[in-house]
Amino acid sequence: MNYLFVLLPVLWILNYLSYYAVDIYLQISYEKYFNYDDKRKNYILKNFIKTYVLKYITVWTIPLVPLVPLNIYDMTSIIQLVGCIYTCGDTIALFKVKLSKSTKIHHTITSSVNILNLFISYKNPHPVQNLLMIYTILSCYSYDVNYCLGMRFLVSKDEEKIMKVKARNVYSLLCFINWSIHLIYLILNLKNIDILVILYYLMMSLIVYDDIILLKWLTVKQ
Repeated sequence: MNYLFVLLPVLWILNYLSYYAVDIYLQISYEKYFNYDDKRKNYILKNFIKTYVLKYITVWTIPLVPLVPLNIYDMTSIIQLVGCIYTCGDTIALFKVKLSKSTKIHHTITSSVNILNLFISYKNPHPVQNLLMIYTILSCYSYDVNYCLGMRFLVSKDEEKIMKVKARNVYSLLCFINWSIHLIYLILNLKNIDILVILYYLMMSLIVYDDIILLKWLTVKQ
C-alpha cells in the first residue's frame, strides 16, 4: 500500500489545523485583521499558509527541475509526495474558503489530479506526466502571488502596490516559461498527439484561464 494514502489525510488535517494557529499569529501581528469577517479571514489565512507551503516546496524541488526531462531515475515517490503537499491546501480551501468560480475549478482539478497521481508510476513517464511536473514545480515559485493575495488586506496601500508589482513580475515570467514549454511541445508533436495529450491540454486550459484572470488583476493599477 502506498504510504501516501495514509499521509494525505494527515496533511489535510494539519492544513486545516494550521488555520487556527495562523489565525492567532495574525491577531497578534496585524490590527487590521480584526476588521474582517470570518470569510475574509479564511481567505487571508488560506493564502498566507499556501505561501509558506510553496516556499518549502520551492527549496525542496530546485534539484528536481533538471532531472524531470532527463528521466534519470524513478522519482515516483518524490513526485507524489510533492503533489500531496502542494494540493492539500487547495483541497481544504474548497470546503473552508469562499473562492471565485475559476479558483474553485482550479482547486478541484489540482485536488482530483493529485488523487489520480497516487496511482501512477513515473518510472517511464508519458510526456504528459513530464509536462504536468514542470507546470506544478514552476507554479510553486509563484508564492509571492499568494502572499500578495492574502496580505494586501493587512498592509498599507503603498506596501500592497510593491507586493503586486513583485508578484506580477514573477508570475508573468513563470507563466511565460510554462506556456512556452507546453506550446513548443504541442507544435513539435502535432503528428503524434494521443487522447491523453488532448485531455491534458483541455484540462490545462482551465488552469491557464485562472492564471490569466490572476495576471489581469495583478496588472490593474490602483
